[in-house]
Amino acid sequence: MVAPPRRDSVCVTPTGMCNPNLTPQPHTPPPLTDPFSSLKPRPRILATFSPRAHLPAALPAFPLGLAAHLTRGISTTGPAYNDPTTSATQALTFKRRLPHKPYAPLNKFRPARPKTAEEAVTNILYNTPEPVVGPEARHVLNCLVQNEPGVLSRVSGILAGRGFNIDSLVVAKTEVSDLSRMTIIFRGKGPHIEQARRQLEDL
Repeated sequence: MVAPPRRDSVCVTPTGMCNPNLTPQPHTPPPLTDPFSSLKPRPRILATFSPRAHLPAALPAFPLGLAAHLTRGISTTGPAYNDPTTSATQALTFKRRLPHKPYAPLNKFRPARPKTAEEAVTNILYNTPEPVVGPEARHVLNCLVQNEPGVLSRVSGILAGRGFNIDSLVVAKTEVSDLSRMTIIFRGKGPHIEQARRQLEDL
């Protein structure tokens, strides 16, 4: 009679009798789990970088079919993916073609030399008109002015600065659309009128 194959058990005979040749295995109960283990604080693991760590030579490559499937819903027709146009790079191209030359040094500012006392006295004696004895005469001044804002105030300001009282002031149009004729009547002396006329011509 052939004996049945040996099993990993104590009782292996068909009649249920225990085989005395087999040693019984001790029963190990399962480890007890702590129900409050999830509430306990876990230890922190600080990651450190070592320059000697072995890094992979290359990242794993995706199959072509998987890459095409992942990028199927991505649109590449937007302005961010288009090639640079000529208008976008025209300024950079023009800038690169220009020769880079250093700027010339700026001229040094030379302040005006202050006048001495002798020069101030000479200016007063020779440039100030002599007082004219006699009554003030009536003068008529005709001038052509451009139609710009502020011209009338500048002309009247020059005459008022010279001490003239304007009797009348008339502004009329001319054949030229940008010019107007200004007629001013005031009283004054000859040398003062000449200085005012020259100052008006400088405008």
